[in-house]
Amino acid sequence: FIPGFIETPLTASRISGNRAYYEQQCPANRLGTPEDLAPAVVFLCSDLARYITGTDIAVTGGKFCVQNPMYSWKR
Repeated sequence: FIPGFIETPLTASRISGNRAYYEQQCPANRLGTPEDLAPAVVFLCSDLARYITGTDIAVTGGKFCVQNPMYSWKR
């Protein structure tokens, strides 16, 4: 499971001065929310995912589809 930049109390201080920058870096043009992650978590915990093994599900709003994932940590 690979979550993107999710807006939570833990990330609030980082977001506060850079919201526009982070939103522009994501093809969805917004930050993720815990509600964006919930459907993937529910699916993976359900019997529908009973035969899924050894894979990653990226819930990133497209962020890692368009750039090197390490780029976001270099800023």
